[in-house]
Parts: sequence; C-alpha cells; structure tokens
Amino acid sequence: HVLHVDVTKDDSVKEAVEFVKRNLGASEFWAVVNNAGILKGFSAELAHLNDFKDCLDVNTLGTIRVVKAFLPLLKQSKGRIVNITSGA
Repeated sequence: HVLHVDVTKDDSVKEAVEFVKRNLGASEFWAVVNNAGILKGFSAELAHLNDFKDCLDVNTLGTIRVVKAFLPLLKQSKGRIVNITSGA
C-alpha cells in the first residue's frame, strides 16, 4: 500500500501506523519509505523564517517522526528505512 501521511502531524503518522497494523495480517513489515520534502523560498536573504521552519518540520522532523512511529514494527521484522531526498 501507498499511504498519504502529513508528516508534520503526530495524529496523521499515528493513523498510518494503525492502518499498517490493521492490514499487515501475517505479513512482515519490510520498509518505510520517507519521500516527503518541500522547498520554500529560493534565497536565504529573501525567505521568511517561517519558510525555514516549515522546511525543517517536513524535511527533517517529519522523517524522524515517521521513523520513531514505525520503529517497533521495523524492529520485529528487521525491516528497512529508505529516505529519499532532493535539493529541498
């Protein structure tokens, strides 16, 4: 399954974990793929501080939030964490 998750919201991440648990059945949980990323503003001089905060919340804290939430399932199956990044 592919899930759309708002990585900035604990509740959204928690719902994703619960969805996976409900639908996993006897299968093992093989991987989490973090593919969220944003880029706001093109110049540090012109960008607003909130733009940097938004980028940090999605690109860094969002990845951490997802990994921490799924870590118990990943440990059970010796699963993988796949982080996909860009220039964002």
